[in-house]
Amino acid sequence: MKSLTWLLSCMLTDVSVRCGTDTQRDYIRIVARYKHEGLSFLTITLPTFARDFERSLEEGSIGSQRFFSFRKGTDGPLPLLLRGVVSQVFDIGSGRLLDNPSIEAILSVRQVCLMFKKVNIACSQRRVDDAIAKYIECDEDVATLPDYAHEASVASWSLDHEVGSVGAYLWHSLGTRFANAWRANRIVPRHGPGATSERISGNRKYALRSWHTRLQVFFPLDQFALPNADWCGTEAEESIHILEPGAETPVRVVTVPKTLKTPRVIAIEPVCMQYTQQALSEFMMDSLERYWPSKGHVNFRDQSINQQLALKSSKDGSYATLDLSEASDRVSVPLVKLVFKACPDLLEAFLDTRSTTAQMPDGSIRTIKKFASMGSALCFPVEACVFFTLAVVGRLRALNLPAIPSNIKKCVEGVYVYGDDIIVPKDEVKTIIRHLEAFGLKVNADKSFWTGKFRESCGMDAYDGERVTPIYLRELPRDGRSKDGIVSLVSFANQLYKNGWWHTARGVRHVIEDRVGPLPHVSETSPGLGWHSYLGSYSAERWDEKTQVFKVKTYALRPIEHDDPLHGHGALLKFFLSRGKTEGKSDFHKSVRRGDVHVNRRWVRPY
Repeated sequence: MKSLTWLLSCMLTDVSVRCGTDTQRDYIRIVARYKHEGLSFLTITLPTFARDFERSLEEGSIGSQRFFSFRKGTDGPLPLLLRGVVSQVFDIGSGRLLDNPSIEAILSVRQVCLMFKKVNIACSQRRVDDAIAKYIECDEDVATLPDYAHEASVASWSLDHEVGSVGAYLWHSLGTRFANAWRANRIVPRHGPGATSERISGNRKYALRSWHTRLQVFFPLDQFALPNADWCGTEAEESIHILEPGAETPVRVVTVPKTLKTPRVIAIEPVCMQYTQQALSEFMMDSLERYWPSKGHVNFRDQSINQQLALKSSKDGSYATLDLSEASDRVSVPLVKLVFKACPDLLEAFLDTRSTTAQMPDGSIRTIKKFASMGSALCFPVEACVFFTLAVVGRLRALNLPAIPSNIKKCVEGVYVYGDDIIVPKDEVKTIIRHLEAFGLKVNADKSFWTGKFRESCGMDAYDGERVTPIYLRELPRDGRSKDGIVSLVSFANQLYKNGWWHTARGVRHVIEDRVGPLPHVSETSPGLGWHSYLGSYSAERWDEKTQVFKVKTYALRPIEHDDPLHGHGALLKFFLSRGKTEGKSDFHKSVRRGDVHVNRRWVRPY
């Protein structure tokens, strides 16, 4: 508790300097509630303050229903907490948005209230159980969706026919490219770095133990699970169990930390499904980012397009930023079939590599109604195409245009998708939302913006052309000399420094150095831990004659290698899949698990 109250004190001091107001009473109020309500006040309750603040920016005034969990003054709707800062954005008496609200005040409110929102702490069991129950409830909702498109209130003619037509125009060439790539043996599977349903990791993934018969059409066992034909009919092939649909390995549903309010529910795929999904995922992502109509509009690796549009739109209001709740869990199989009906081969490959059953945390097995949960390698690329298609259909309806090629091409230009972050023209947003929700999707009203000057997309929070993104604390500071969380804390301190929270950054630096000793200055490209500088300066403690570079001694990450010998057909398969780029023999004798690293002091380059 002491370290967190100290961190709050530092941050509120920075706020006081930046906004020119006294924040001592704010500190007293926050600490009092923190002591009374515990960590949940900082991680759950304070973020609701930021949410109501953002909605008030969107609506242009503070409504009576806002800041329900916080005391208000007798002279107006403003809360007592952070009153001196909030009053630089909203009028004290009427609660209306000021003509020229302070950007510093907007940023400061969000920084104080959201700093602890994403702390990496496990949720209570009750919240975990609630998240699992919601996952199941959502899946049951998805099961009722096949008849959604015939609601008379949504369209005067068959909406599903229009979605199918638009999907055919958008993705027919994608299906053709897939068919050509498959015939040319350019669809190459690979193992991902993550966990698997069978709890198989590292090199052991290459010695495949099971194969689903559904995979045989596009991923026949002899071509994809064995290194070459010489292994067919051998003990290696016979050791692989062929599983019929009723006996397939289910995905394993688990929860991982997201926020203290609710965990993230993911489904961990079996080895053979993850292996083949990765082949389709790589093809999809490369194709969608390189070819029309999705080039520059559907992105997976570059968030900058959405970020810049959000920043620009916060100034000129041209685009709306939409966020979807339970995005992947609400994409149904019938909807995927509808969008990709003109791509029969690609659609069949999707369905063949889609897991159909799930093992819940209580051990029960249930049939999955959604197309794919988060955890499937197909989740992001397929849902991106679905969201993109529905948004284009929504634009056509908003502009009252028939779904012919010239109109579809026109409407593509105003839609941008990155995961569940969607950007569409502001003037058409209500119609687009209506059509997204007609297909069972749910737009998150608290995180979607188009009326005011606030926008949020892909980590870019902006108001009136200025960035107001907060810096999140990911790991709680710990007492003692433990190095736990040190990498995250150093990153936190450097982000604070770069964004002008200098008092807080200096305080976090002192806490870190009290635990691990002094750290040097390094550039952002250095592999070592240290402090960043606006001038780009770095420390240099010695000259390395062998490598002809300066070196500095500091903490650095080093992956932990585990003994994991790989022999026989598994080793040969790994060699071929790496396209001959495997260096040395260590890759066949050891493996590294994701996130499993040493943090120790060694000599590294400071730049």
